[in-house]
Amino acid sequence: MRDGTFRDVAKEVGINSQDAFSCVAAGDINKDGFTDFFFGGDRAGFLAISDGLRHFKISPPPPVEMRDALAAQFLDYDNDGLLDLLVVTTRGLRMFRNLGSSFQDVSSQAFPHALPNLTYDYQRTVSRHAALVSGDLDGDGDVDLIVRGANGELRILRNDGGNRNHSIKIDLHGRVSNKSAVEAKIEMRAGSLWQKLETYSASPAPAPADLIFGLGKRDKPDAVRVLWPAGIVQAETEFPAVAQNGFISLNVTELDRKPSSCPYLYAWNGEDFEFATDFMGAGEMGYLEQPGQYNKPNPREYVRIRDDQLKEKNNRYELRVTNELEEAMFVDRLQLLAVAHPSRTEVYPNEGMSDPPKPFRLFVTRNARPPLTAIDDHGHDVLDLISRMDRRWPDDFKVDRIRGYAREHYLILKLADNGKSPDSKRERHGQSLNSEGRLRGRLPNQRMIMLLTGWTDYAWSSDNVAATQAGKTMTPPALQVKDKNGTWRTVIKDIGIPVGR
Repeated sequence: MRDGTFRDVAKEVGINSQDAFSCVAAGDINKDGFTDFFFGGDRAGFLAISDGLRHFKISPPPPVEMRDALAAQFLDYDNDGLLDLLVVTTRGLRMFRNLGSSFQDVSSQAFPHALPNLTYDYQRTVSRHAALVSGDLDGDGDVDLIVRGANGELRILRNDGGNRNHSIKIDLHGRVSNKSAVEAKIEMRAGSLWQKLETYSASPAPAPADLIFGLGKRDKPDAVRVLWPAGIVQAETEFPAVAQNGFISLNVTELDRKPSSCPYLYAWNGEDFEFATDFMGAGEMGYLEQPGQYNKPNPREYVRIRDDQLKEKNNRYELRVTNELEEAMFVDRLQLLAVAHPSRTEVYPNEGMSDPPKPFRLFVTRNARPPLTAIDDHGHDVLDLISRMDRRWPDDFKVDRIRGYAREHYLILKLADNGKSPDSKRERHGQSLNSEGRLRGRLPNQRMIMLLTGWTDYAWSSDNVAATQAGKTMTPPALQVKDKNGTWRTVIKDIGIPVGR
């Protein structure tokens, strides 16, 4: 339920069984992109085939050979590109070959010598947790087995026939995601052959430890696509040469991309659609700031579109919004506001995200200019980095191992007050923030306005939980000024951060 609790939905999704189960296997056995399951126990097990609409179709009763299942996995034992079903029963190992629309018992061919020596007493073995793991133990591109016998001894079964067909073995290395790439989804395409595998951390393991895609007689795949746990999509189309034993070993390191969930806003500028901003970050629901504490979403958001970014097209203005993670589906209203203002002035909304949200205001500025000086907490002159919107910013600060967190750092800005005596202000950046400062002047008889924009590396809910466990806290950016005694005093505890990334 995404709040640390679980709800039993078995009946709702079509798995209405009162039997007790001792094992489960998971995999996409019919190649529709959705995970299917095999449930096994002391009675006949069954296959639950997902329809992709949160419902499962229960297959006809499987053969009696699947009874008294102690452990099970979906794996491609012959590398033909179809996931087969391996079941450990009280009568030994059973292999059911996937024929596309049905399964065929090929146990006697797959285990000509192993069957007589691997028999179990069901009640005794269940209480001792029958063990089954699989992976490419000898590095020849097919799936081998490790099974614990009834007497507790481990039996290693080497696959000597799977590598008659070709295969590709994929080793994932996470960077933005977890290092082991747990919960990654991997797709492989080779001509008309398509297959999907996932990585798990469950125990007992519902699938092999190694990612091995059977290719049949095909030499290599056309493409491999990885959906990393961090949301990064990565496609590989170049592969190493085929090894002498007919399989390819591919190492895939996650690209250090910054995934985005915020929708993108594009505006027609008279020649093309121009990126204006990403937005809707403030309206996120269910964001964990720390265990048991959720954010307060702000459903209203105002973003600025410059006049040169939006031009008339066929007697209308055209804006386009992308739907990165289906967040745009929750939009209730999009409204275009035109603001009349004096010439040679610029108008900005206070779009910074803060907690609690700030009331909507517009600021009119003229003669925007950088500060006189900008010094970071190491004493470095960073004025050139913050004087223009050029995707450069001060970055000489320590980034934490947890995404979105960093050591506290600050910028000291010296401001010019209408060309008179300089003043100083210090912007203190809390953990996770690396903003690019931009300072503007002020209109006559009005106070000085400081405009800030930048790029934010958001921490996700899981990052905030990890930070809490590590004793870290998130500190928003604050504004401090020097008083007449030379002491820095905080005047705004939370100045907000850009709503988009």
